[in-house]
Amino acid sequence: LPGNSTNPGAPRYGSWGNRSSYETITYTWNSKVSLNSADIYYWHDGDNENVGGIRFPKDYYYEYLADDGTWKQVENPSGYVKELHKYNNTTFTPVETTSIRVHMNKQQSDSNGVGVLEWKVYGGAVAGDNTALNTLVQETENFVKDGSKDYSISSWNVLLDTLKAAKK
Repeated sequence: LPGNSTNPGAPRYGSWGNRSSYETITYTWNSKVSLNSADIYYWHDGDNENVGGIRFPKDYYYEYLADDGTWKQVENPSGYVKELHKYNNTTFTPVETTSIRVHMNKQQSDSNGVGVLEWKVYGGAVAGDNTALNTLVQETENFVKDGSKDYSISSWNVLLDTLKAAKK
């Protein structure tokens, strides 16, 4: 746990000095994942959420990258809580995506920033299309049944181990 929202020693993200009305933080994967919730732990450097150079966002929401390349808000969020010194959890309808971001609207469009100590997203991998792999496994199984004199014992064992792993 980060300890508290004003922890000056913890690694953190802050956008102080950026003249903007909002900031985003993005996670990206090489292949699709299925996501259904997120926890965010905000950082600020003031006495309360409205004082300091790093402030709580005015509001925030999660967006995912859709297949058509546009950002869309997650559906049915359980709420966008903003509390100090704790993870703020949001659940939402599961999405399959390669990227998700948190969009944080700043309290004002000025150089004061928003800050995050930690952000976690939850879900898992999406099963891909295994048609080509299944075809290759079948062809390899047929090859194994026929036997081969072209392999050494060690390379044959590697082939059998790889085949076994591909079928899992």
